[in-house]
Amino acid sequence: SERLLEEMGVSGVLVLRVRTGSAADRAGLRGTRVTTDGGVIAGDVILAIEGIPVTSVRDLIDQLEGFSVGDRVELRIFRNGADKTVSAVLGPSKSRAGTAGRNRPGVFPRT
Repeated sequence: SERLLEEMGVSGVLVLRVRTGSAADRAGLRGTRVTTDGGVIAGDVILAIEGIPVTSVRDLIDQLEGFSVGDRVELRIFRNGADKTVSAVLGPSKSRAGTAGRNRPGVFPRT
């Protein structure tokens, strides 16, 4: 994903996939896709949450921890060569242990 970000000339968090029904899905975020001929179509890149830049997954997680499930946040994203702002209502995230993270907010469910 770092190579794709470098090719796009942006710094942020590349959305690799979006699960149906997730907060990211409801916000309209697009995940990275692989074409039938093996090419890669980059998904959205999250650039900022509530105006605060996000440059890594750690930044994304740290930012989200300042909010609660159900909060609405503005995400600045990069899509198709342009910046765009989308609104997302944070849903619960799941930790690797199961439901331990259900009260922690997330745009993307943790797996």
